Amino acid sequence: MYKQEKRSLIALEQDKLTLPSVIFFNFENGNQSYGRAGLEGYLQGSEGRLMRSLKSVLGSSLMHEQTKIKHKSVPFADIIGMFIGHLKTKAEQQTNQEIEHIVLGRPVYFVDNDEKSDADAQNQLALIARAQGFKHIEFQYEPIAAALDYEQDITGEEIALIIDMGGGTSDFSVIKLSPNGRSKTNRSDDLLANSGIHIGGTDFDKALNLQEVMPHLGYQSPLKQKNLLTPNHIFQDLATWHKINLLYTQDTLRLLKELRTASQSPELIERLIEVITERKGHDISVSVEAAKIALSNMPDDNQDDYILSLGYIEKALSANISSEKFSQAIIEDIEKIEKTIKQTISESGLMFNQVQTLFLTGGSTLIPLVRQKITQLFPEANIICGDSFGSVGMGLAVDAKRKFS
Repeated sequence: MYKQEKRSLIALEQDKLTLPSVIFFNFENGNQSYGRAGLEGYLQGSEGRLMRSLKSVLGSSLMHEQTKIKHKSVPFADIIGMFIGHLKTKAEQQTNQEIEHIVLGRPVYFVDNDEKSDADAQNQLALIARAQGFKHIEFQYEPIAAALDYEQDITGEEIALIIDMGGGTSDFSVIKLSPNGRSKTNRSDDLLANSGIHIGGTDFDKALNLQEVMPHLGYQSPLKQKNLLTPNHIFQDLATWHKINLLYTQDTLRLLKELRTASQSPELIERLIEVITERKGHDISVSVEAAKIALSNMPDDNQDDYILSLGYIEKALSANISSEKFSQAIIEDIEKIEKTIKQTISESGLMFNQVQTLFLTGGSTLIPLVRQKITQLFPEANIICGDSFGSVGMGLAVDAKRKFS
């Protein structure tokens, strides 16, 4: 946001400049809470419904469906609208003015390899924003926004690969940047390639969850019937933020009780039944995300495992995770990201050694294996680490000033 001709991020939650896309519907008092406060309310044990990773719903079939909030069916579009409306209210409170103009950041692809669904997702988001009172709505690709932020401080011309890896997507732009570029309103001539893939931090969480935690609940455990394993769709959903609540049904419990009888390890399925009955799926996801962050920040020479406590499921239960295990869990996703980067460079018409700068932003770029794989592709490039959680927002402010001034 621009204020007195200077761009700056405003606090959205106490002194925090970011707000996680979380809504907690508290059934006890009938209120909604957002961001960290919403997650804390849920984890403290208040009865209610937690919704997280709301952006992941855009472009999916869930956008045309409704979900149960206590005894009421609510469209997913309305839930996203509540979150955007909350952002609008917080911004207006901070700036003491009504806000009707907005530039919304978007991934290069809401949906991979489906242009119609991708366009539908953007249109849905525009309709949601308009319903919340925004009258002038523009979009900008998030990696381009990060490039615009970085460009404000450069002193010469350079070719940069902008790498924006967030919670749900990884996006890449090859772009010519220069001090003169700061005055341009149209950057189409400078944009050499733009691509992305629907893999991000929540996918790394899921992979780590499935590899290190779900086996304690019966994932891939054998059934008594020869050569059959426990069906994995329940574990896949339990490790996916926006699908966890869909498991909290009597139908799921009936299926699990049948699996307990059929399993060679009924005690593991009993743990899973406990997780579903006590609605501990989000507790697991929070623990796994914390493990990912801790493992990402460990020194390279650290040899100790991270102890992921699961005591809220069963006393003394834990998963010991090494940096090597973490890398093993996410390597398949990272290889897909690496392949997409190579395709992006190919589409730009450049050689790898012609890329002068790698600008890294988004929380997932902090993962050591991610940085290692990316930087190996560009050994001669200058590595610039942007604000992992603020560069895109600052760049959107740059774009907003150009478009609306």
